[in-house]
Amino acid sequence: MPGRRHGYPIREALVEAWGRPVLLNNNANLGAFGEWAYGADPLLYIKVGSGIGAGWVIHGQIYCGATGSAGEIGHLTIVENGPRCTCGNRGCLEALAGGRAIARQAQEAVRAQQPTQLALIIGPPETLTAHEVALAARRGDLVAQQILRQAGEYLGIAVANLINLLNPAVVVFGSGVAQVGDLLLEPVRREVQRRSLPPWPRPPVSPRPCWGATPRR
Repeated sequence: MPGRRHGYPIREALVEAWGRPVLLNNNANLGAFGEWAYGADPLLYIKVGSGIGAGWVIHGQIYCGATGSAGEIGHLTIVENGPRCTCGNRGCLEALAGGRAIARQAQEAVRAQQPTQLALIIGPPETLTAHEVALAARRGDLVAQQILRQAGEYLGIAVANLINLLNPAVVVFGSGVAQVGDLLLEPVRREVQRRSLPPWPRPPVSPRPCWGATPRR
């Protein structure tokens, strides 16, 4: 991808500072490449932070698409006429299950005076974060648990679609919100098992490379 951000030559500056070759890419693609180093291929890596993105490695190569913007799964439409997303559309996965979306739902719950520990956090509702929702959920807060469960279900719908499309050997979740653990990931697993085609989640007995592919050594 281009080594510039808002006109600043990032890659060139790092090459000059370190005296070494430098390659730049987005965090989802590099997360996928890092996981590929442990042996899985094809691999789908999903970053769940304030936003949601994906990187996939196919036969040892990061797939970037025609213009480098492949993997923007946070802007898959999940709910027609859902909440407004930062991209301007409605009902995107990121607007339903990203860190900002989780925080927004917690803020709305506090404003609606729902019975939740989140209302006890010092400061106005606008200061609530996804991290605080996760902490409350671990302490047994039902409102926080429901917010994470719903986010996991939306993620599971998206992941099932990606599995049906890409047939990866492994799906890996990473970044901040993904560290919540089973409160978020168990609903993902259920939706994947319900919506994806066999043989997922059972591993294939003998994966076949696509025609023209070069097997990894």
